[in-house]
Amino acid sequence: MTKWIEITILEFYEILEKEKQLHKEIQEEEICPICRCELYDEIFTMSRDTLLKKQKVMVTDPGSIEVIKFSKCADHYYHKECANMLLGDKAHLRCSI
Repeated sequence: MTKWIEITILEFYEILEKEKQLHKEIQEEEICPICRCELYDEIFTMSRDTLLKKQKVMVTDPGSIEVIKFSKCADHYYHKECANMLLGDKAHLRCSI
């Protein structure tokens, strides 16, 4: 079975902040390469309080985590639902980028 790592909203926010410092423009990192939609909607426009509330929900209910990265992929992120759709009945998936 393909292994992946679930990424909470706060973890993803911190990853994007680091990317912003290095590259300044992070538009591609914000979207799922499969569906081309934002990974966590409006992550940079929500308040810190909202971000922390969403994080708390994800920590207490890991099923609510929407974003993953494949364990052998350095820095590409996907919607968990999109990865599951691609996986289908296959035993393995790998980073498509």
